[in-house]
Amino acid sequence: MACIVGILAGCSSGPPAPRTTARVSSVPAPGTSSPACPVGPLLVPACGLLVGVTSAKPNADSLAQSEAALARPFDFIYRFHRITDVVPSEDEKALVRAGRLLHVSIDLGPDDTWASVVSGRFDVQLRAQARGLAALKKPVWVTFEHEADNPAELARGSGAEFVAAWRHVRDLYRAEGASNAVWVWVMIGTEAGLPRAATMWPGNDAVDWISWDVYNAAGCRTGTFEPKRWRTFAESMSVFRSWLTQRSADLDIDLSKPMMLSEVGSVADPTDPTRRVQWYAEIPDVLRTFPEIKAVTLWDRTGNGACDYRFSGDPGVVAPVAKLFDAEPR
Repeated sequence: MACIVGILAGCSSGPPAPRTTARVSSVPAPGTSSPACPVGPLLVPACGLLVGVTSAKPNADSLAQSEAALARPFDFIYRFHRITDVVPSEDEKALVRAGRLLHVSIDLGPDDTWASVVSGRFDVQLRAQARGLAALKKPVWVTFEHEADNPAELARGSGAEFVAAWRHVRDLYRAEGASNAVWVWVMIGTEAGLPRAATMWPGNDAVDWISWDVYNAAGCRTGTFEPKRWRTFAESMSVFRSWLTQRSADLDIDLSKPMMLSEVGSVADPTDPTRRVQWYAEIPDVLRTFPEIKAVTLWDRTGNGACDYRFSGDPGVVAPVAKLFDAEPR
């Protein structure tokens, strides 16, 4: 996006343009919009909020559908890759050339372990990924194993093995010249993940952003919507944020680091469509009280079980989602 930051696009280093709340009538061409505030080398905005998306499919057409619903582009795109993938993809290279910010997660295959990463099993692929990202010559958010604290991932190994694997991957990236990688630690953000998360902090020297997911699943992961399990955005978001406050000192987590909500979404209540509209509508007000949260990624696709978090096809939800871009500088 034009002038998303001087460091990304060679723009003027003068003061950021004033915040505008004007609505756009059509989707701007890639590279022609910018956030209200510039971002620095670690992709931290000087003020305000960066708004990203994970579209239904990892391609340009699917992204265009998400953006058409809002009549504007997102600030950044979040994509997922296996540890054996070629990274970045051609589509991702095009996004970065167009001025988009990119967040990639490098994840293991179903039967892989963190110990196997440390042993060097994937070093060839990781080094190639690092060179590919370095060639972009622009900052890119990188996550190793998003949601590593998920209880479903116990077979991956222990918390200590995750930390060792994270640091191994980061060291390889640095050795291959990927100094543009901005490291984002992503946890699942639920009560069930907290015991594991406490064992998985890679260290303040190895993490640039702290991140977690915020979902209102309301029972959909087991296949049945349950109204009594509905949680507001504030309730879901605060689980991990409160845990960070309580545990940061004994885990040596530096809470001055910028924070990101890496996946954000709510299912619909089939008996009351206004509930989901309100869920998204409250996000800007809640985040005003958490200025350390600098970026939010909206999940515009389905999830596990019967979960459907797609917002771009729901006209009632589109309006509150669009207002996220107009959040006042914080």
